[in-house]
Amino acid sequence: MLITTGFLLDRGAKLDIRFALPGQAGEVSVVGQVVWSAAESASRFRSGIQIIVMRGDAGSGFRNFFSRGRRDGLSPAAPAAAPSKSSGRTRIGSANSA
Repeated sequence: MLITTGFLLDRGAKLDIRFALPGQAGEVSVVGQVVWSAAESASRFRSGIQIIVMRGDAGSGFRNFFSRGRRDGLSPAAPAAAPSKSSGRTRIGSANSA
């Protein structure tokens, strides 16, 4: 997953992330780990995030989303990462998060 932030994320940092999948109600909640970060400008940074834990019904949300993509002729998705325990996480929510 690629995210853009206003600050540099440390490689290896674990993040609590919530976001909506297109065409699905509600948000999915995952834990991701930063695998790379790069400056796009002085105030804009991009980071690659590996999803390491899917919370609640996030797994079924992803399966539904990617299954719909296959039916629509889009390329198949890569398999999800195996869940693992994490600590010292940073929380990043969607724009709609409270």
